[in-house]
Amino acid sequence: MSANERRRHVGDLECGGGVWLQNVGQFKYLGSLLNSENKVRADVESRILAANKAYFVHMKLMKSKLLSRMSKLRLYKTLIRPVATYGAETWTLTSREVQALRVFERKIVRRIMGPVRTEYGWRIRNNEEIANFMGPEDIVRVIKAQRLRWLGHVQRMEHCISC
Repeated sequence: MSANERRRHVGDLECGGGVWLQNVGQFKYLGSLLNSENKVRADVESRILAANKAYFVHMKLMKSKLLSRMSKLRLYKTLIRPVATYGAETWTLTSREVQALRVFERKIVRRIMGPVRTEYGWRIRNNEEIANFMGPEDIVRVIKAQRLRWLGHVQRMEHCISC
């Protein structure tokens, strides 16, 4: 075990009165999954899973013939995407997480938009068509905007010396 690993490894802690706090590898705090390695991969995966569940909860609306595609897209942006991006202000995304988030969003938008009729039958929409439909407002840009908004809040906070 290297020196860095020894410094990071914390065993169980004893608090006053013989109360022991168990060391855990990861735990959920305010809806975000925190782990001992400070990696966001597990949190991003759990958020995508929760957003998938939110999509399937609203499946009846998403499959409805009474709603237009734009209404369904608006439902996605207000009901499902916030579930996927909850807590994203603190994420440091790697290309793997960025790709996973974009795949999730394209999958949902592809379901909303439905297939395309061609002279040979039906085909699914490709990524370029999905990107053109979504415009500049993809899930990764939304996350970056959330981080900038959060940074603005942090910069405007009053600095407390006694805190």
